Amino acid sequence: MSSIMRMKWESDFEDGGTEWYVDGRVDVVYFAGHGSPLKFHFGVDHDTQGDYPYMVYAPEAKWGDWDGDLEWVVLHACQCLHESYYTGWYYVFEGVHGIFGFHTITWGANLGDIFAGYILQGLPALEAWQRATKDAFPSYVYAAIYRAAIRIDTFVIDYADEPVGAGWSDYGDPYVYLYGLRYTKWAC
Repeated sequence: MSSIMRMKWESDFEDGGTEWYVDGRVDVVYFAGHGSPLKFHFGVDHDTQGDYPYMVYAPEAKWGDWDGDLEWVVLHACQCLHESYYTGWYYVFEGVHGIFGFHTITWGANLGDIFAGYILQGLPALEAWQRATKDAFPSYVYAAIYRAAIRIDTFVIDYADEPVGAGWSDYGDPYVYLYGLRYTKWAC
């Protein structure tokens, strides 16, 4: 069964912070708050590194553990996955399968509940996020995903097409490796 955790401190998301605690314990981490391209913001300074107080800037983060459980990070925050800057998230991928977020502005909604409902129905990660954002927002809001693709022997698997909970070890091949990262955005 998939597990979801809502994290509240900036240090929960930063490399060297408390992210190690979550990597092997949950499948999905959900953040709701303010954001801008390549970063998301907090109301209090609880910084591990001190470089960017009150925010997590993409270069500060390393998410996932190749042997752990953390698969998806949801950033319900404005423009954090804006298309012009998405490659800045590249080095965050340390085993995490993907990052969900928004290309445009967004606002409060019961998006987390809707998304969790689709995950619990067993939908693939991308389909669950697309359906949830389309249920919660009008079409002028653009959601996005930045996701990993893995290569096993001669074929490539896009993690977004797998149900939440699928990991590298599920494929049983010792020659699995990160093939590339993909970005997609859509009108809600």
